[in-house]
Amino acid sequence: MKDAEQVLDELKEDIYQRFHRKCKFNHFSLLAVTDSVISVCMVFKTEKDRKKYEKNAGGIQKELIGYLKDHLKDSGDLKLGDFELHFEIDSEEAEQEALKNQQNGNAPTDEDLARAKAFMREKNRGLSEVGEHIKERFKTDGVHQCFVFYSSQADSFGAFIFYDHDHQIQEAEKSGLAERIKDEVLYALEEVGRGERGTLQVEFEFDSHDNVERNYEGDYFLRLR
Repeated sequence: MKDAEQVLDELKEDIYQRFHRKCKFNHFSLLAVTDSVISVCMVFKTEKDRKKYEKNAGGIQKELIGYLKDHLKDSGDLKLGDFELHFEIDSEEAEQEALKNQQNGNAPTDEDLARAKAFMREKNRGLSEVGEHIKERFKTDGVHQCFVFYSSQADSFGAFIFYDHDHQIQEAEKSGLAERIKDEVLYALEEVGRGERGTLQVEFEFDSHDNVERNYEGDYFLRLR
């Protein structure tokens, strides 16, 4: 039997293909908050696209809700019964403006805080799981830490892999380990629903725990800034 998260992940990509051109959203996610509440998050590129969607949201949401209910209630893998859909709508443009205001010292509004929370949840979705997967998968090969980040501006990911020791960086390049790690990162990103591996843009950086200890007092936050 599949759990709610698995079923929603399978539906998410199909919904994205069916609705993203009509709605013009850049990112779409489904999250089972409880057994009876599903959160639908749509992030648009610009405020213009978001407002255009909201102007015509009634018909589009009705179609989307119908699609979800048909597939979820008829699923042999999951029995949700009656459930509510909570929509979170935002734009990357508005989020960037909210962050700019915060950096300029302006107090964020409740709307800014809610927007930032929803945006960051979508931006970081599944990335900690990818990092943990890589660390555990290649632990015996000397991988000490792995962090994966997403840049909405560049629409790309950054993967930072840290071996235990300095010498392992070149050794991994020569042995083919580095290429296997890159391939596994692409596989893991696809598994958590961040896109098809052939379309993913990922910048890789390899470093060592030795370097973090030596030059950053063991603080990975300082190293990654």
